[in-house]
Amino acid sequence: MKKTVFFKWMGTLCLVFLLAFNVTGCGKGAEEKVSLTILVGAHGNSMEIPLNSATLSRWILETCSSFGDICMINVDGNPVVKYQATIPEPKVSGLSSNKLKSIAEGNAAEVKKVLQTVTAETEEVDTLRAIQMGAQSLQSTDQGKKVLLILDSGLCTTGQLDIREGFLKAKSLDEVVEGLRSLGELPDLNGVDVIWSYCGETAPPQDALSELDKKKLKGLWESVLRAAGAKSVTFSVDFNSSVPYTGMPSVSVVETDRIRLSFDKISMENVKIDLTPIDTFVLDETRVRFVGDQAVFVDERAAEGAVQEIADELLAHKDNQVYIIGTTATGNEAFCQNLSRDRAEAVKSMLIEMGVEEDRMLVYGLGFNDPWHQNDVETDGTWKEEAAVLNRKVLVIDVNSAEAKKLQGVN
Repeated sequence: MKKTVFFKWMGTLCLVFLLAFNVTGCGKGAEEKVSLTILVGAHGNSMEIPLNSATLSRWILETCSSFGDICMINVDGNPVVKYQATIPEPKVSGLSSNKLKSIAEGNAAEVKKVLQTVTAETEEVDTLRAIQMGAQSLQSTDQGKKVLLILDSGLCTTGQLDIREGFLKAKSLDEVVEGLRSLGELPDLNGVDVIWSYCGETAPPQDALSELDKKKLKGLWESVLRAAGAKSVTFSVDFNSSVPYTGMPSVSVVETDRIRLSFDKISMENVKIDLTPIDTFVLDETRVRFVGDQAVFVDERAAEGAVQEIADELLAHKDNQVYIIGTTATGNEAFCQNLSRDRAEAVKSMLIEMGVEEDRMLVYGLGFNDPWHQNDVETDGTWKEEAAVLNRKVLVIDVNSAEAKKLQGVN
């Protein structure tokens, strides 16, 4: 990333903030401020990070809405802080909630533009070092909710957790942790919620990791993060893009048998590896009906009956994670995307009430831009209701299923 581009975006962002708050006036944001540090794994051997990622979008928006702090750190062989900003406190109170939401969304869009400029500058990948820097950034503030959002494969090719070195030649996860502790390499994550997207996801020329090895990699990182004092550790189920980064500094390709050998050297007894996907559930209008153009169930009791079947399956398979995907018939793109997401959120809320853990479910609203969309408008503009009814649905899809692979690269 060129410095001129970086500072150009910083100036643009600051200008947007000043205009938004000095011209329109402001109200108060969320009660708890969010301090968000994002580790941006935009480097070789990885797919591009989708800016519409549900996890990324959620936390940037929450930070902007609460007038919190944002820090961005690139993940490469020598991570550095690339961007820091505090969303300005409102100077004028009394704005409507809709106006405040609009301002927050505008600021979030500008933050995402800055994030696009944060890329690798040094060869190789040292995710551990980036986490250490992220921890330092978050511990420099004593206010609000502290969130470390990691957007990276976690496949280190240099540093203390270089996968090519067999993880400090340890024989157990405890030895990995104690080895890092003895070297003073454990970050200080006390009070920090860690959320990790794309762990184990790679791009050519790096061979893809098996689902088993992804699970083991997550187990390794979770052990390190919890030993570092993390308040919580969540591996998000965002679906990845299908476009690899190009023009980045080189990253060593690790042979997959070397990855497996490294894992085999340490005991992974606490890592659950049953990844058999559950069947996809389709909640179309024959099973769950919504009020037209709303995320309100026509018959909530009937909806509970259909959703309970899904809850029972998820409660019986505690390790499985799912996408909850909302889709609609053809219409106004922005409206349909928001409607489909709200309907998927309604199903998710019902599943939570039935005992399913929230961090196992990730919601997306695809509107009518989904891989299963049926053509519901003829070339002459004639409406095809028989197709439209099939497009109004909510799907619950296991992240390890064949259906989930259809979502790669979907915006």
